[in-house]
Amino acid sequence: MKLFVPEVYISNINLLYQGTPISNYYHIKALSEIAQLHVIYNEDKQLDENIYGIRVTPYASAQFLKQLFEREKYDGVLILTPDFKWVSLIRAVSDVPLIMRIHAIRGNGKRLNHLLACYSVLKEYDAIAPVSKWAGRYLSNCIHDYERCIFPIPNGVDVEFFKPMDKLEAKKKVSEMLGDARIMNRIVVGFLSRFQPEKGSLLFLKTAKMNPDLLFLVVGNVRGRDGS
Repeated sequence: MKLFVPEVYISNINLLYQGTPISNYYHIKALSEIAQLHVIYNEDKQLDENIYGIRVTPYASAQFLKQLFEREKYDGVLILTPDFKWVSLIRAVSDVPLIMRIHAIRGNGKRLNHLLACYSVLKEYDAIAPVSKWAGRYLSNCIHDYERCIFPIPNGVDVEFFKPMDKLEAKKKVSEMLGDARIMNRIVVGFLSRFQPEKGSLLFLKTAKMNPDLLFLVVGNVRGRDGS
């Protein structure tokens, strides 16, 4: 199976810091075990096993994409970041099945409208794959043929890396990592996300002020309104 994934490929996971790009990276890596993937890159070359870079300028012409699809004979297209220009161009030059992966539908006022614009050009055999059943139900308020085209697929988890461990051992490890002995003898409340209002950062801060006896830790970048 050969898939076209119109996503700029970053081969070094250490260069990524936001949830969606990290998820997209692992999606591509996982799919490469069962399919050959063509991703956007600054040159035509093999990037990894079953992952090939295709030099495509942003919003390439319909003629270029038509020639690409005729040459490569793709079995399908995976859209990891819904973009109406990409979706409409691809749908104009090819009838292969198209799957749109949806990581978020709220937070950005234009996000839902953008998604619905993409949905308007989908074929009856295309699919939308949100990361949760909740997101699927939310979309059902706007998409009438929910049962036909929406298939929630949760993000995968590497169970060899993310697995339960002894709580005391975990606290000791984090304490040594941060050089903070308080972690060993205080209740710790963690925040693992971008530190922004839509992620609950304000609630986290208010809770911290109300509970000075607890230790609040944030994993990730924390910046104030002035960018500091």
